[in-house]
Amino acid sequence: MVPAACGISAVLTRRGQISGEMIVSASSCLRNRGNGLGGGFAAYGLYPDRANFFALHILSIHSAQAADKVRHLLDEYFEVSDMERVPTYGDYIPEPGLWRFFVQVPPRQVKAYASVSGDLTLGERDYVAKVVDQVNRSNLGTFVASSGKNFAVFKGIGRACEVAQHYGLNNYMANYWIHHDRFPTNSKGEARASHPHVEDGWEFAVVHNGEISSYGANRITLEMHDYSFPIATDSLVIAKALTFFHRRGIPFEEASRMVLCAPTWEEIDRLPKEQAERYREARIRYGSLILDGPFSIVVGFTDGIFGLRDRKGLRPLVWGTKGDLCFFGSEEAAIQAMADDVTTVQELAPGEPVFFRREQV
Repeated sequence: MVPAACGISAVLTRRGQISGEMIVSASSCLRNRGNGLGGGFAAYGLYPDRANFFALHILSIHSAQAADKVRHLLDEYFEVSDMERVPTYGDYIPEPGLWRFFVQVPPRQVKAYASVSGDLTLGERDYVAKVVDQVNRSNLGTFVASSGKNFAVFKGIGRACEVAQHYGLNNYMANYWIHHDRFPTNSKGEARASHPHVEDGWEFAVVHNGEISSYGANRITLEMHDYSFPIATDSLVIAKALTFFHRRGIPFEEASRMVLCAPTWEEIDRLPKEQAERYREARIRYGSLILDGPFSIVVGFTDGIFGLRDRKGLRPLVWGTKGDLCFFGSEEAAIQAMADDVTTVQELAPGEPVFFRREQV
């Protein structure tokens, strides 16, 4: 094991769904990479019978009475289909309380929101983000851990394998799973600061090992574009930046290669002319969103997962495949814990993203 803190793992199936059992095995293998101050999981395809609903996973609701207050607030903005406390299976982590609400957005509310904002291009995801921000700023002691469709985050204080046992993740099926065991250095060990991190209203989930030393410049740039930061952890800028590029129609792969892990000017000069021009334009336009520092990340999105390391390769990350299964891990042992005889295990090249996508049915 490379003593490089924070444990990361992920598994995707190109077809069908997989049990959370695999990712739980990986998290148990990587438990020593964390220090018990935060762990979590994200999964897409978790609620196929309610795929058209936004699933709000809300932390720190300590009682049914508090949940009723949140329900009352959400009723002002959404059509709430259902709410329930997420089932737990023992006292493996301190109990912040985790509830889930399945909601739909009334079209008239979105139209009114866009009209008042003066931007008629705003849609239901923008509206959800606005409401989530209001919930997070309320005096109800709550934090929305995730708010996308057919997607959810489970996280808390403790090691990730304890979070998994607490919420019985073996009982869930999903298209992909990603996991993080936290070793906090620059921010508090609290449930809402635990990974994965997401952008409100979307299905992007980010887990990160390392330090984003460009956090200040990245955050200022994103705040200028109306992105809010309810917690001061550097990992959150990655989720916000990915949403920024997605909304501009820039694919994740291009954003990763040309901006997040941008090559140096000297490297750009050695590229073929047409490619070099595109890289120069991206670096000039989005230079303040370049990620600096030692890091490895895994990102889950609606169609798949991808991994990325900093250009110096200062944090470890490996990938592997076996049949329809695709894996990432902080170390090979995590991948082997998920499946025996994985056919390919390789280290990610620094600055070069590796993508795995679902097969289109």
